[in-house]
Amino acid sequence: VYEDKVLDVSKFLPYHPGMPKTILRFAGQSCTDEIRQMHYDWVIEKRLPLYIIGTVSDPPKVTAIQQTFRQLYDDFVKLGYFEYDDWSFYYKKFAIYIPILLLSIYLITQYINNTSIQLLGSILMGVFYWQMAFIGHDAGHMAATGSRKRDYDYGLICGNFLTGISVGWWKSTHNVHHAVPNTLHS
Repeated sequence: VYEDKVLDVSKFLPYHPGMPKTILRFAGQSCTDEIRQMHYDWVIEKRLPLYIIGTVSDPPKVTAIQQTFRQLYDDFVKLGYFEYDDWSFYYKKFAIYIPILLLSIYLITQYINNTSIQLLGSILMGVFYWQMAFIGHDAGHMAATGSRKRDYDYGLICGNFLTGISVGWWKSTHNVHHAVPNTLHS
């Protein structure tokens, strides 16, 4: 249920970018706030109406915590927290961390008899993986560039190719992880 609209998204389940488990988590419940926080406005305005099958005659009353959450969300929107004004940020990150990876590989493979330099190379490699995980996280949520395709490609590069973490596996488990603690009701 979104606001007072009943949605049947069963045919969309296999295609949902957040994977079916995320939707199934909210089956039979009001999930207005969860939909608002995890979807772009255009999805709510253009896609959700395609799945409306009815109206709830007695929608749940908005609680005080929901009112507070909605006000906070609206404040964040006004502050521009969800805008993608400089997605080149990630290109800059790649420009910094790919050389760090290459340097770490060089140090580890060329200084086999020097434990201190190998340790430095290992630390640098750890920094690289750490940063790729953050970029992959943002891309997996389609929050790096605002483009679903571009973010998926980033996810493939950062996840599958550079760190060995499948973006498909990540999306099937991680979006549910965010959906559960971000729920305003039990």
